[in-house]
Amino acid sequence: MDNISTLKASLLAATCLIALALPAKAERVSDNWCNDGIQDSWHFYCDPEPEPEEELLPEPEAASAPPAPEPREEPEEILTARERLAIFSERVEEAKAEAILNPTVENLVAYMRIQKEMIDRAENFQKTWQLALFGTPDLDHNTVYPLTNPGVFDYQDRQRLEREAKLAEISQSHVIMFVTEHPDICYTCETQTGIVRELIDQHATAVFVVSKDGYRYAAFPDAEIDRGQLESLGLADNPTPFFAIIEPATGEVSQIGHGLLTRDQILDRVLRVMEPELIEIASDTPDEEPTDETP
Repeated sequence: MDNISTLKASLLAATCLIALALPAKAERVSDNWCNDGIQDSWHFYCDPEPEPEEELLPEPEAASAPPAPEPREEPEEILTARERLAIFSERVEEAKAEAILNPTVENLVAYMRIQKEMIDRAENFQKTWQLALFGTPDLDHNTVYPLTNPGVFDYQDRQRLEREAKLAEISQSHVIMFVTEHPDICYTCETQTGIVRELIDQHATAVFVVSKDGYRYAAFPDAEIDRGQLESLGLADNPTPFFAIIEPATGEVSQIGHGLLTRDQILDRVLRVMEPELIEIASDTPDEEPTDETP
């Protein structure tokens, strides 16, 4: 029994040794057969030794193109106020011209609409102007010169008092000269003598009346007759009637007007020449009823 076991073990070991030896031998035979230089040819069944595979390098990444710049927005053109006003004025004129040259209903309506827009803008400007004056008294002329009839009359009364005081002061050092001539030559002289007489009576103003040609008016029977004084003052060629202010101490002459002048005009011109800082006042009777000041 032991002999049989020993035999089986020997056979198993031999079988294992044969199995281990066979691949090596086959490899050697195969190597000798294909590589002996005799049988080697292109048509023989021997696989050529594989050529070493080239190591494939990774393809370089293409250089990425720089990102396309974002489209740049052109800054919106900003028009000045004068440019916008010029464009609007051009629209008005164009609509007007089109309506005149081609007076269709459509063209007239288009012009009427843009004219209405222009009027609306003007009204809004006027209202805003007045609102601005309400809050800025330093710009409101009504604080200096009243714009209503009662205020105008009060202002004129106050100004007359100031003028009379100034006129009395001026009369201390200057002479107001009034020059007349025959009515055939000076057709307004008679009317002017009446105005000057009122000025003297109402304002106690001294006026030196001179007759250029010796003719005396009833209002001034004692008028001085020119005997070369006007020539020496450089006034001989002036048309009559005319007024001048003379400073006797220096002989300085300041002409204040020619032709027919009202009482207030005479006073205003005297003060304008002698006191330039004074404001010219309105006439006794305003031409129209004063209203709120607007442009």
